[in-house]
Amino acid sequence: MFLNGLPVLSGIDTLIFNRNYEPVGKQNIDSLLKALDTFLRDYNKAGFQITSIRCDEQFIPLMQPLMDEYNIELIPVVPGDHAAHVERHIRTSKERIRTVVHGLPFQYFPKLLLLKIGQRQTLTLNLFPPKGGVSGDYSPYSIMTGKTPTYDDVNIPFKHVDVNKEPT
Repeated sequence: MFLNGLPVLSGIDTLIFNRNYEPVGKQNIDSLLKALDTFLRDYNKAGFQITSIRCDEQFIPLMQPLMDEYNIELIPVVPGDHAAHVERHIRTSKERIRTVVHGLPFQYFPKLLLLKIGQRQTLTLNLFPPKGGVSGDYSPYSIMTGKTPTYDDVNIPFKHVDVNKEPT
């Protein structure tokens, strides 16, 4: 997906509905493989083994490296056909990011801020059990990390600035 023109590798699995988000510097094979490696390491730490990945046709050049290095089958989606759960995931992520951006009192946003907002929204979506997920009690965050979410995970600290007070 693209976030205000910035390429981001984003996905969701079909078992626990864990959402993944990794900014990609450039759209080349090396940076996409590096981002995918981050996802795969997270799943391996949690005890899951990825055997196949459904993706858009732009990822076809990754087919051979993924099979050789990770033994993962890449299944490209036919042009015009969409993986509904992935498309919905991307729409949901973008809607949440837009909501945060429109609620902030800025006119311009640095690229890093937009990327961090996207990262935070992905974490927030993973903190709660999804409808139709593998568990109604455990969130994707809990399943992947083995930790229970706390208030600190959902709390976003903002420093209150009194505009009427003289700076010291």
